[in-house]
Amino acid sequence: MQAGRWNTALNHDQNSVDSAAATTTGVSSAAYFSRLEDACTKMRDDARSSKRVPEAPTATLQEAWSGMLAATETYANRCLEVAHSQSNAAVSDWKSSLQSMNSANQKWNQAVNAVRNA
Repeated sequence: MQAGRWNTALNHDQNSVDSAAATTTGVSSAAYFSRLEDACTKMRDDARSSKRVPEAPTATLQEAWSGMLAATETYANRCLEVAHSQSNAAVSDWKSSLQSMNSANQKWNQAVNAVRNA
């Protein structure tokens, strides 16, 4: 699978995590954290698998791709910590990692746009 298809998969994974995190009405605590764990595990596994994409055509694009994947994997791992520990500290770490992931995603998008516009 190429980077574009992995990026699409990771975006889908993010939507799944967001959906799992937002679904609180009418679900037990166990079901909530189980769904969150499943979504975060998929995202982490996809982030790891996407590291196998061949080198990008430019160093800037490769750096942005690697940074985005590292931030995504960290975010997914922090999400799993929330699912496992159910602690406020883990939630705080997860929220912080979301900011880092969003920043890395922005750098990735900028690098892709630079290549497209070149």
